[in-house]
Order: sequence, then C-alpha cells, then structure tokens
Amino acid sequence: MANNTVYQPHKSSIGEIDANYIAVACYGAAIIFSYIPFLKFAAWLAPLLIYFLEKKSVLVKFHAVQALILNAIGAVISVVLYIVGRIIVAAITPDYTDYWNAYYTGYYDDVKKAAAFGTLFTVIAVIVSVALMIFEIMAALKAYKYTEYSLPVIGKIADKVSEKLSKVDFGGNSNTAAPPSQPPYNAPYTPPAQPWTPPAQPYTPPAAPKFDTQTGQPIAPPPAPPAAQKFDTQTGLPINPPAKPEDPNNSNT
Repeated sequence: MANNTVYQPHKSSIGEIDANYIAVACYGAAIIFSYIPFLKFAAWLAPLLIYFLEKKSVLVKFHAVQALILNAIGAVISVVLYIVGRIIVAAITPDYTDYWNAYYTGYYDDVKKAAAFGTLFTVIAVIVSVALMIFEIMAALKAYKYTEYSLPVIGKIADKVSEKLSKVDFGGNSNTAAPPSQPPYNAPYTPPAQPWTPPAQPYTPPAAPKFDTQTGQPIAPPPAPPAAQKFDTQTGLPINPPAKPEDPNNSNT
C-alpha cells in the first residue's frame, strides 16, 4: 500500500533549495543517466549521492533511497538481459564458415533465429526501461507535492534499506524536517497545559472626551436614562417603586 504522508514545505540542506525540488531530482537525474551510454547501469548513483548530501529532510532521504532501489533493480535486470541475450544469440548464430559447407542447409534458419532472439531481448530491455521511467514519474509527481509516496514492493524495500542506513552515521541523518501537515504524524500531538478561554465580553475602548469649542471645557456626558419601571405580572403593581421626591411645599416644619 502507498504511504501518502504529506510534509509541510521546507528547505533542503543542499543549497537551501525547496525540498520537493531535490526529491524530484532524485528521479530526474536517474532518468537522464539511464539514457546515457555506459552510465545507464550506474543511474542509481545519482540518488545515492543526494542521500549522502542531504542532512535534514526526511522527505528527500526517503525518495533518494526509493530512487536508488528502483534504479538498482533496473540496472540488475538490464545486465542480466544483456548477458543472457548475448549468450543465447552467440550459441544460435552459426559460424560463417558453415556457409561454404555444401552439406549444411540450416545456415539461414539459424541466422534468423539469432536475429529474432536478439530483437526479443532488446524489446524486453526497452519495456523494462519504460516501466521504470513510469514508476519514477509517478513518484516524482508525488514528491513535488511534498508527499512520501511509497511504490508497490519497491517502497517496502526502500523502507527497510532506509531504516538500516539511518543507523549508520554518514553525517546526514539528523532528520530535522518539518513535521507532516496531514496525518499520520511523526510525533504525537501534545495539547497545551491550559486551554484558551475567550474573554467574557469584548473589550470596548473608552470614548474620547469632547470639548466645548467656545470655552475649551470638557463637555459632560448626558446623564444615563432612568431604569424602566418593572411591574408584577400577577397583581400589576410596580415592583420596588422608586421613592417619591419630597415636596418642599408640604413640609411638616
């Protein structure tokens, strides 16, 4: 199953370039080398070099190991096909002196068989090369999106190799990349000690004082309106009626 762990955008230790570009380069460099004569069998050296140079990005290291395993397997298959094909073709191809032997009638048949086997092994080698390139493009597209995409079978082998390489100090295994932005996470989430509590009422700044343009004195704010009178819903009588002001004309003095 593919592992689609997504990492936050971060920088690689290689020239402080975005890590996704370096992860894509693990596959791109291998693809370029695979089409260069005499270098196609060593295309796996490109991601291996990137693995040694990278000092902090887990994303880059994973894709470097996966590209290394993928191209190493492709190189082994190509070498085996080349050797086996040459042996079979050499065994079938007749000696040119048989052409002058009047009693040998199968010369041209053997030539055709040798050519057919040579073509067959060439076609198989091309199919293997194209299949590897398709896998590398798929992984490179995921790497560009900061995704740790694990190829079927190859990804499991890459995980085991990466685990063993991480135990060896090559001067680049600190693994300090930013944590992934989507689950699964590399580390468990730790909640804060005290939860944040919003304020009971939003803060309202005090009103700026106003001044009289003629006297320059501050203008006192208007008095607050009196509270509305409350009434009992059963009796209709006022609840806690306000005290009546004293009438100065009805004093008892």
